[in-house]
Amino acid sequence: MKNTINTLEDALVLELENLYCSERKLKGSLIKMLGIVQSEKLRNLLRRYAESCELKQSKIDRVFSYLNHEPISCHTNVIDELVEETFVRLKFAQTHHVQDLLLINCLQRISAYKACAYEASVRYAETLELDTATELLETILRWERRHEHELKELSLHEFTGKVEEAFS
Repeated sequence: MKNTINTLEDALVLELENLYCSERKLKGSLIKMLGIVQSEKLRNLLRRYAESCELKQSKIDRVFSYLNHEPISCHTNVIDELVEETFVRLKFAQTHHVQDLLLINCLQRISAYKACAYEASVRYAETLELDTATELLETILRWERRHEHELKELSLHEFTGKVEEAFS
């Protein structure tokens, strides 16, 4: 990481480097999580989310091209910690259903963090009047928001469906 952030472009580059590395690391973790998941709906969502990581990296690469920069640093402490916490929680879950629900909620945390970082990147690019970069980042942000929505819907479905079964 640079010792100083002197410009808004420096801030954008730093954010994008973190997101680029986060997407790469997250894809690997999501693939590992596929082996744990019991819910077919969650498994399908995980697959789509893992596939989207590469698409997001590709778009971030294009933004880097517009900035005449290549991703060099990799500072993803937040994502690393969120993923690690996810695996710790999953290890202690006593049933498959609880494990799936924990995973959904942990993925919601990860997605919310990334959405916030993408939102900041969009604002930086807008302020710098980088129209193409802004459009690319807005696309990624829409994808991330869609993942958040899908996770929320799945959480509501999985939780309420199992609660209704338990009381039937």
